[in-house]
Amino acid sequence: MTLTQTIEKAIESGWGLDGVPRSTDAEYVSEKIIEVALLDPLFWQALYGSKKYGRLKAREFINCLFDDETAEQFFGKEMLDMPNSSQ
Repeated sequence: MTLTQTIEKAIESGWGLDGVPRSTDAEYVSEKIIEVALLDPLFWQALYGSKKYGRLKAREFINCLFDDETAEQFFGKEMLDMPNSSQ
């Protein structure tokens, strides 16, 4: 799963920014939105279905970055752990 697909999945699960309409348009998933998303606890909660599991995965994501992996690599491996995953 690409980073853009990950953001789109979180949006489909109800995540959104205050004052910004929810959309899966490419314009909406800009670099700034991605930066904000990765720091937003509600993004992780929407993506993984619970606050506790989202917090755990956010920590794993940070560890991944410290291990010189990219966000794309992390979410590519995480695809199967996400609720309602179609793959």
